[in-house]
Amino acid sequence: GTSAPQPSATPAGEVIPSVDRQAELAEARAKNPDTVAWLYIPGAEVDDPVMQAEDNGYYLKLDENGEYAMWGCYYAHCENQIGGRDKLDKNTTIFGHSASNCDPDGVRFTKLYRYMDADFVKENPYIYLSVDGDDLIFQITALFITDIEFDYINPNPIGGELTDFFQTVEGKTGLTLMA
Repeated sequence: GTSAPQPSATPAGEVIPSVDRQAELAEARAKNPDTVAWLYIPGAEVDDPVMQAEDNGYYLKLDENGEYAMWGCYYAHCENQIGGRDKLDKNTTIFGHSASNCDPDGVRFTKLYRYMDADFVKENPYIYLSVDGDDLIFQITALFITDIEFDYINPNPIGGELTDFFQTVEGKTGLTLMA
């Protein structure tokens, strides 16, 4: 039999650049065993390890080497499971500080404000996350600024929870990203 062609999330002929950060991940993990991933967001100049501790407050003011740093480091929510592709939660939360002035040239995740421009998103549509043995590529399909009223931290929503989550995200998205 024949199978119907599967829909593609990318335009026909588009080549998605792959990124391999396994060496960087291994080096960072050798320095600090709390290293669980490597995050690369080219448009936001993010190319750093992701830490994880039992307490989400642990890396708030510590860098990836465990030294005091006002802006901390990138770290995953303590409830997330991060391993290879098969062990990654459906909804993985990575934290990083941002400055209150929203300067897209600022520190850490403040640079994510660049993504409030739809043209910028079209030019920089991918986020890369390297985990044990896998270099994953995520296409940005929604973005928004939220407050603590939206409970976005649910590592593995299922059924109606997952549907509700995506509907809420879609309702909060301020830009049209998919043509």
